[in-house]
Amino acid sequence: MDAHFEKERRTIMISGAGIAGLASALFIARAGYRVEVFEKAKKLDPVGSGLQLTPNAMQVLAELGLDKQIEATANAPVGIEIFNGRSGRKITDIRLGNEITQRYGQPYLVIHRADLQETLLNACLREPDILIRLGSELRDAVSHANGITAIADTNQKTDNYRGIALIGADGVDSITRRECLLGKYSVSTKTFALRALVESQEMPLVLRSNRIKMWLAPDAHAVVYPVRGGHYYSIVIILPDKFKLLLGFEYDIQDEFTGKNIAAGLGKWNTKFTQLLKLNTKWTFWPLKTLPQLKAWTEENIALVGDAAHAMTPHAAQGAAMGLEDAAVLGWAISTTKTLPEAFQLYQNRRIKRTSAISRLSETNRTIYQLPGALAFFRNLRMRIMGGDKILARQDWIYSWKLPKGKPE
Repeated sequence: MDAHFEKERRTIMISGAGIAGLASALFIARAGYRVEVFEKAKKLDPVGSGLQLTPNAMQVLAELGLDKQIEATANAPVGIEIFNGRSGRKITDIRLGNEITQRYGQPYLVIHRADLQETLLNACLREPDILIRLGSELRDAVSHANGITAIADTNQKTDNYRGIALIGADGVDSITRRECLLGKYSVSTKTFALRALVESQEMPLVLRSNRIKMWLAPDAHAVVYPVRGGHYYSIVIILPDKFKLLLGFEYDIQDEFTGKNIAAGLGKWNTKFTQLLKLNTKWTFWPLKTLPQLKAWTEENIALVGDAAHAMTPHAAQGAAMGLEDAAVLGWAISTTKTLPEAFQLYQNRRIKRTSAISRLSETNRTIYQLPGALAFFRNLRMRIMGGDKILARQDWIYSWKLPKGKPE
């Protein structure tokens, strides 16, 4: 048999070298397939902000044997402190640290997105059955009797690539979803995130700690935590679109500006937080999009993972975790079924209900975090009465998730 044809017969293509795409590549290679990853960026630069790796996400990274590498570059916060954004008063706190590891079997970490992506990328580069094609945007694919023919733009020319299946890991505005599965377009949540990365020596002393700090206020909330061994702090503010006018001008994706612009829209916030806006740092604007629930993530030998399948808002800190879980379940399904269409259907059946529930929880959290007036007063009172342990217990169903093992029932 022709060697080139044989290679195509065991190649699964992946569109997108983000967290879900790289993790999927590793699990698929473990299942015995050759993987080609297409990424439109010519270089995977260290961009992005911080993200939270909850125990369910860490379970996937441990399965890949990457947990120790992740722990070396991440921070293990000892708790979450929740404050009233207007008064600055602490509402409650949630203990993390060793108690989390004992409770769920894995730690609760915070990390810079680029550090996680780099760890996954290096693991892929060490794997002989994974090829990363940078500067190559997969823009269409056609199914046929022999598998998949994909069309990609590479180095200002168009090339055809062949394999037996295609995984769309190309994000919230997935071309794979729209062109190959005729899926839905993303929709605006009418909110946006402002993000900054601040060196620790520039942070006000009162805000330096190995804790996640969260501020809640009408129409907005903010999160701050250390990353990169505590040398930097990730700051994220979530605001509704109406704040664009207060901030002074319209933004394009990833536009940069100073905290002085933001201060105009957060004038009623407590100075414990607003002093961050006086730092000499650049902030970036990022519109928050989501995806209407899809009835199907797969069709024959094409499947979606991560944001391409279930883009959600960040208010449950589960976006990256869901992409990692997708990759693990997809790899398990491929390794325990006879055909790829059967594997993709099994993967979809195992994931849709869970990701839909977490997406709904994330939207509920945003509403709770940004309650106004008297409603905020009663929210704060309830949080104090519940205490951190009971608040954490509400997340048990998320953090206690387990990787599937053995043959499907």
